[in-house]
Amino acid sequence: MGQTLLDELELEDFDGRRRRSDLNVPRVTVQRKGNLGLNYAAFKALGEPEAVIFQIDKQGRGFAMRPATQSEKTAYPIRRQNAAHSYVIGGRSFSRAMGWGDDTFRELLPRIVGNRLIVDLRETGNSDGAEK
Repeated sequence: MGQTLLDELELEDFDGRRRRSDLNVPRVTVQRKGNLGLNYAAFKALGEPEAVIFQIDKQGRGFAMRPATQSEKTAYPIRRQNAAHSYVIGGRSFSRAMGWGDDTFRELLPRIVGNRLIVDLRETGNSDGAEK
């Protein structure tokens, strides 16, 4: 019976597994509950700071992160994730200001301009359609 079933079905290998992102490309993720994640390439592009300050485009077209010290009034501390080479920023209030709900997950591709990471939300892959 088993071989007959194999003969009847047209089986092929499933190729839908999510592939690991290129670790050398800076990525920012908006995680559920509003935290933001940075891969090592993004953290390194910022200069490996202890904190960041968010800068928002008033028309909602994008935002930037610039390196900061924790002593700066509007700075958000960066924490290294345990057992990973990635980083997290507790940015719930920032995420809410951007209009992202607690169930939002986005993977964003920032550009490096000077010492800032800039995300243009109008670019493909960074728009509302990128929510997962």
